[in-house]
Amino acid sequence: MTRTEWWRVDTATLHARKQELAVLKRQMNAEQNAILAEINARGVRACSGHSTLAVLIFEDFQVTDKEAGARADRVLALHPGVGVGGGVVPPLAPLTAEAAAEGAIGGSQIDAIGCDMPVPRCTARHIAMPGT
Repeated sequence: MTRTEWWRVDTATLHARKQELAVLKRQMNAEQNAILAEINARGVRACSGHSTLAVLIFEDFQVTDKEAGARADRVLALHPGVGVGGGVVPPLAPLTAEAAAEGAIGGSQIDAIGCDMPVPRCTARHIAMPGT
């Protein structure tokens, strides 16, 4: 629907479509984060030449360094990673990841949940993956 057609739509339809788009945006963001997690697991430098996941996000998505770091931290918290010895590191918040993939929650909700996690995790801002 073009922008000029929205004036013809009733209010209930406008609000319903607004909510549908919000869910779709969160779902697409969650899918993009899963892709970023895989890039990180393979080694950011090997995949893209960036030193860290946060730097990749900063440069590729043209966001602030604060947002890039927060987004990288979300990726690490919601998806499995690779440990120093090469073993799989389970995600800190797999149920939160499921809710994000469904589009039920977005970045600010994930951040709020993450602040309550009892186990701190190294942030992606400062860590380059081993072997990268």
